[in-house]
Amino acid sequence: MEVFVIVALSIVIQLIILIIGLRQYKLYKQETKQMVDQTSEQLLNSLNPIQETLEKNILNINNNMADLKNEFANNMHTIIKQIGNLQLANYIDFANEIHKSKDYTYEDENFIQDVGHCKIVKIKDKKSGEVTHVYYDHQGNKSHTETFTNEILKYSMMYDNKKLVKGFEYLDGDVIFEYEYNEAGEIINKTEYLYSPDRVLEKTLETIY
Repeated sequence: MEVFVIVALSIVIQLIILIIGLRQYKLYKQETKQMVDQTSEQLLNSLNPIQETLEKNILNINNNMADLKNEFANNMHTIIKQIGNLQLANYIDFANEIHKSKDYTYEDENFIQDVGHCKIVKIKDKKSGEVTHVYYDHQGNKSHTETFTNEILKYSMMYDNKKLVKGFEYLDGDVIFEYEYNEAGEIINKTEYLYSPDRVLEKTLETIY
């Protein structure tokens, strides 16, 4: 009988120890979970400013790339326009030397030229279809040109003493760009004209080179 009681007490004690161990394990598990949750929250909170900074940096990079792209496109437009103006001006001067004392229409693979009073008075570009009218002052010097596409004015150029000094680019009859040139025929100033949807001039943007 005494042996039975001892065994029973031993079993009860082991059960008590097991229950206490289970409770401690449960408590430890809860505390560990709380610690992990707190650590995760702190980590996320510390990462939020980094994420915001990264997003701002990415946005700034995208904006800078867009600005660079617009600036590049704007500069390319200016360069192409400058080359085109100089090519046309040089072509007119060269052709006038060839056609001295001749009045007729001359055609080659690129242009159709109307020559009058020993001067080129009209050039048609076969590829683009653009027609350029050439005007002269009373001394016979080239004063200005007007270039049309489908009878709509697209470009005009002003000359002083045979040198290109100013150019204009048009859209639907309105000036959208104005160029000024130096003695070497290089663009030194560009003015962009900005209009409202109903074609009222709102402002101008000037770029100095």
